[in-house]
Amino acid sequence: CQASPDKLILKNNTNIMIDNRSPMDRVVKVGSPLNIKAYSFKVVKIESATLPTTWPVDCDLTPNVATIMIQ
Repeated sequence: CQASPDKLILKNNTNIMIDNRSPMDRVVKVGSPLNIKAYSFKVVKIESATLPTTWPVDCDLTPNVATIMIQ
């Protein structure tokens, strides 16, 4: 798994798309785990009660493939 870009700074309550271009299903953790089917995507609302905060993004068993700072 890889993220592009691997560092994001977003406003609170922003929607982002997590895209799986792999021929395999993936579990991507952005706050909470998401099951994303092969060649599919999910739209995720990035929100936190505590600001600013930084979330790691994990893909399957690979931790910290990206980071999201929420402001």
